[in-house]
Amino acid sequence: MCGHGRRGESLAQFHCEMVHLARGNGRIKEAFDHLHTALEQDMNCVRASLLAADLAVATRDYPQAYRCLRRVEEQNPVYLSEVFPYFLSHSEHLADRR
Repeated sequence: MCGHGRRGESLAQFHCEMVHLARGNGRIKEAFDHLHTALEQDMNCVRASLLAADLAVATRDYPQAYRCLRRVEEQNPVYLSEVFPYFLSHSEHLADRR
């Protein structure tokens, strides 16, 4: 569901900012809602995938975190270096993808 062009990219970035605000205020469900909308607007938004991985780790949903991190490779492999710190910090949990 991409195809929104620059407008979709801008809206995705806006929703990523809203993720930060919601999470900072302890509104985790709202943060997840904004992530969903960000990826609807731009399915190649690496920032949204990394934020989704952050939230998944914070809620100890490591299988979801793994899926979010794997998505970065498909979205834009240039950003794979952004994924490595997650695997270094949470390798034992991310290795178990049940």
